[in-house]
Amino acid sequence: MKAWQGIKLGILTLPLATNLGVIGIVFALVSLWQHQYRRILRDPFNWGLGLFAVWLLVTTVLANSSLEAAQGMANFLPFIAILAAFRAEIQTFTQLRQLAWWFVIPSVAVVLLGLGQLAAGWTSPPFLGFLGAKLIAWGNPDGRMSSTFMYANILAIYLLVAFTLSLGLWIDAYQQWKQGKRKSVREGIILSFAVFLTGIGLFLTNSRSAWGLVLFILIAFAIYLRWYWPIIAVAIAVGLVFWAAWGPIWGQETLRAIVPISLWGRFSDELYPDRYVTALRSTQWQVAWEMFLQRPGLGWGLRNFTPIYQAKMNVWIGHPHNLYL
Repeated sequence: MKAWQGIKLGILTLPLATNLGVIGIVFALVSLWQHQYRRILRDPFNWGLGLFAVWLLVTTVLANSSLEAAQGMANFLPFIAILAAFRAEIQTFTQLRQLAWWFVIPSVAVVLLGLGQLAAGWTSPPFLGFLGAKLIAWGNPDGRMSSTFMYANILAIYLLVAFTLSLGLWIDAYQQWKQGKRKSVREGIILSFAVFLTGIGLFLTNSRSAWGLVLFILIAFAIYLRWYWPIIAVAIAVGLVFWAAWGPIWGQETLRAIVPISLWGRFSDELYPDRYVTALRSTQWQVAWEMFLQRPGLGWGLRNFTPIYQAKMNVWIGHPHNLYL
């Protein structure tokens, strides 16, 4: 029960008060490994996680820069331990449903703060710095919603999960309402607000990857519900946006007058015409693919793309925007 409370505290507070959320998650992690380590170690799924962790350690030792790779391990090893431990605690559908709600509730506050950030230049006061979350005026990068997260793309990843869970809970509430359950009406109103806000937040992050994943999420829900007409509507809408971005000259100008430039211009990169060739995704992917072909088994090490790309192209790029490459 103590571990469950730590998980709850962590998920509720992590997006808004990072340090407080970390305390809750670490408390749950230590408690679970202390009291249920035998159960955790007997789980065959966790054996696979252990092999993955060992492989990461080997790649770190053999990395182009082992120091950079060792720092990158912080993005993997703690979460491998968390996944292994939390599987021992989370065993029922009721727990999963509660987790979904705990994830959705703070997402509403995150988006509201992001709207204030973009519309009024809100910033977090310095005396709240100890909480670990920072609100930057006008977003990061400038003009893209990042809210309490350090960068717009990271917020987009968080909102993708929140949007998916809130939409799933909304569908469940709708189905319960059809069965005459009154409680579902109140839940449906709250979740409608959450779906709408997280959707707006995703759009304002201006993340092309997130937009694409939202389409896959909507299609997945539509197939699950056997709502085939939304799939057709989405396909038509996506086709119009892509035509406006990359389609033939015939009809393109007309579509560009109809489809917002914030959509087609973002995909075609014409929204930012001053971007240099070495900053384009296609250039980064080409270099990443060549790197993969040179070391297909063990790679170059975590966090090593940046210095290698900088040495090759004389420009700093944080990552190639493609985990597979």
